[in-house]
Amino acid sequence: MPMFICSRCGGIDNTACGRNQYKDSGEFVNFFENPAKTDALCSECKPLQSSSSRYPGGVWHGEFPKEIATEEIVLTRGLWPKGNNGFMHLGTFEYLRPKLESP
Repeated sequence: MPMFICSRCGGIDNTACGRNQYKDSGEFVNFFENPAKTDALCSECKPLQSSSSRYPGGVWHGEFPKEIATEEIVLTRGLWPKGNNGFMHLGTFEYLRPKLESP
């Protein structure tokens, strides 16, 4: 299951938990085309006007407890699809991408 790190709060969210691929401007972006260049917002940080009916913006979705990313978590889980629950978007940990992509 691909995960991502919210660009605003650093929370770890799942790409399947609603439409979480937004820039801070509220503009919807295609997260899967270039996750490294996309600002992604979790369900709690995404704009209210961009909310889906299943997971409204401005509140954590509650499908799992909110967890804040750390360097250790990023290095342990790795990148999706290689890592189990790996990350597509690294948020403030983007600097680790080269290390995670090396064999």
